[in-house]
Amino acid sequence: MSPLALPSHGQRGLSVVELLVGLTLGLTVIAAALALYLSSGHAYRSTQATTQMTEDASVALAILRAQIALAGYSSPSGLDSQGQMTRAFTGQGLFGCTGGITPTSIGHAQLNDIVCHNDPGQADAIVVRYEADTHNTFATASGTPTDCLGNSTPLVDGTHHLADNRYFVHNHTLSCLGNGHSIAQPLVDHIVDLTLRYGVSAPAASAPGEATLRYLTAQEVSGTAVPPSASPLWRQVKAVRLCLVLRSELEVQDTAMTYTNCQGLTQTATDRRLYRAFHTTVSLPNPL
Repeated sequence: MSPLALPSHGQRGLSVVELLVGLTLGLTVIAAALALYLSSGHAYRSTQATTQMTEDASVALAILRAQIALAGYSSPSGLDSQGQMTRAFTGQGLFGCTGGITPTSIGHAQLNDIVCHNDPGQADAIVVRYEADTHNTFATASGTPTDCLGNSTPLVDGTHHLADNRYFVHNHTLSCLGNGHSIAQPLVDHIVDLTLRYGVSAPAASAPGEATLRYLTAQEVSGTAVPPSASPLWRQVKAVRLCLVLRSELEVQDTAMTYTNCQGLTQTATDRRLYRAFHTTVSLPNPL
């Protein structure tokens, strides 16, 4: 018998039902793998965005904390006739603006010339002044103390160097303008808001010998004083509360998120970025 004529016992193809079941199982496995891949990718991007926000907030708060703690600092230069320590810098060490400083006045050398926006829709701003030396600043190669941007600070009255640093938010960036240069520079990106509250000391009604703190906005500390920096309450500030709202660099959310702002109010983002508020309080060890 010819081999071509042999019967083909046991040989058959897949039925339509078997083919459909196989395709269904294959597509199910592919869909599950794709969903897992997309989920892990989204989780990774969210984790990266949260890490970036936390790092940015840590840097920004560290800068502001260190600077505010120096407000009013001046090394003792001797003793007066009553045995009290004297200091080279006795000027005002702290001043703030609710709603930011006007761009045309932020560079003015005198506090009296600064004009505040007082716009609740804008981030707050703060001015920190202290005697700069080679211990609290990074000195230049010639040994001159520097401002917040590493520029040489001026010598005042031939006795001390004065650091006058102004911190504000511009284009979602924490920026600083020091008195060693006339151009502000960005420090930390992705800043949405900066809110400052000043703890002003006042005698307690029940115990006049004890001081309590009431936290006020810069506008409330200035009150009706003209210029605002002339308000005596600025020299009674003992602590500063800071709040920064940061956002992620990229849009990593599927939908716009809600978050709590510095005032404790719920806000809905206008994009799909992550948002988070960071808080801290700084005490002022130097008399203002």
